[in-house]
Amino acid sequence: MSFASKLSPDTAKIGGIGRLEIQVANVDISVQWFKNGEKMEDNSQLLKFEMVVQGTLRALIIKNCVASDFGKYEVLSREERAETIFREDSETPAAAPVSEKRNAAVAEQPKKAENVAVADAVVIKNVPKKVFAQDIQDAEAREGQIAVFETKLAADLPVQWFFSGNKITKEKYSILKFEAVATGLLRKLIVKNIAAEDFQRFSISCEGQIQNAELKKQAVFKKSLKDVTGHQTEIQLLKCTLNSSLPAKWFFGDKEINKDNFSILKFEAREDKNNVRTLIIKNTRSQDYGQYSVEVSGERASCSLLAPFPFVSKVRDAEGPRGGIARFELMVLPNTEVTWFLGKTSISPENFSILKYESSNRRDVRQLLIKNINDDDYNMYVIGAEANGYRCNARVIEGPGIGQSRFLGKETAPKRVVKDAPEVDYDSKPTNGTRGVFGLKVPTGLSEKGIKEFVLQAAKERDMELGRKWVRNGASFCRNPSQA
Repeated sequence: MSFASKLSPDTAKIGGIGRLEIQVANVDISVQWFKNGEKMEDNSQLLKFEMVVQGTLRALIIKNCVASDFGKYEVLSREERAETIFREDSETPAAAPVSEKRNAAVAEQPKKAENVAVADAVVIKNVPKKVFAQDIQDAEAREGQIAVFETKLAADLPVQWFFSGNKITKEKYSILKFEAVATGLLRKLIVKNIAAEDFQRFSISCEGQIQNAELKKQAVFKKSLKDVTGHQTEIQLLKCTLNSSLPAKWFFGDKEINKDNFSILKFEAREDKNNVRTLIIKNTRSQDYGQYSVEVSGERASCSLLAPFPFVSKVRDAEGPRGGIARFELMVLPNTEVTWFLGKTSISPENFSILKYESSNRRDVRQLLIKNINDDDYNMYVIGAEANGYRCNARVIEGPGIGQSRFLGKETAPKRVVKDAPEVDYDSKPTNGTRGVFGLKVPTGLSEKGIKEFVLQAAKERDMELGRKWVRNGASFCRNPSQA
């Protein structure tokens, strides 16, 4: 005799859950379920039908009920068959309570199975409405690593794990691949030695309730590389953070950065704590600007080392009369080399006479003089800091001549008085002993000494333009007292 009870009927509403139960005489007895005479495959549609085996209890759970789910259900074991009707709730207005149905089933059992049936009935009666006290979360890992899915139950109940819809059993999967762990109310599934085909859906089922989670491929980079702007002669740092401890290879362009290709005096790679990978670029030069990349476990991240904007001051148009001289002047960052262009032709001794164009570098100031101006010189000029990758344009326009762009008008000129700086009035006219104010734009970022030198040099140049003579006094210029 296979069955120790009858197959209990049940009812459910549309969209609800139904449960058909029967007790078997022995825990080793297997059963087969039928719906309206058609055989049902074991858990072939887990999200719709779930076949439960718990001790001597055999149950069929019908989920998310629709009209076609109601009808005749049968269970077969060996040559014995039991059947019942699963009805829609509205068709059975006075359905017996579940506890009464289970008690009736227990009363009809043979005496030898009574204790088992009663024990099972108690377990079923105490099942909470929501068996999962904690939702299962997606897991991330990389190939060859381990991932853990974890959830917490509201009561101490058995669970079943699934991999891509398939039951995880000891017969089908090795413990070296999947290991189910139960500790108190915690339920864990450990996925070991992860392969590419393991990045799929995992599920856990308990008393007809199911939770799903995905095993996702973990990204290599937690924080990727970012572009860095760096000045020449300084040290630059390129950093990224990884999700796990993995070795990294650095590249400058397509060339790997290693001891064979580059000196450690130029590049140094470091692996810091917290999975931070750093490339140190030392004594930055113009040829160091470009694209860098880091490769980790076959994946790459890239960034650029950029030159800073080299022009400190704005390039202004230069004024000059026909036959006279015009001057371009601008301040640049330290060690910035500039090239002057007329159209696409660079202004150099090879292309033009120094009697026509003369360029000069004075500390952080770059100048170009255009001499003996003619109509062709009233044109657009280009100033390029080629190592930094920047260019700007300015024109020569007809005007009063050299030096005018440096000085400001009386009404708009901000006054900055520098201790011990020479003082002249805005028009640079003799003051008959009356001290005027020398006004000009002083670049930001200069030290007090630098400001003094800048103002002194500007005053000297202005006076020389007006025909005043200066004499050298040690390392500085000062006015000839006879012409004060």
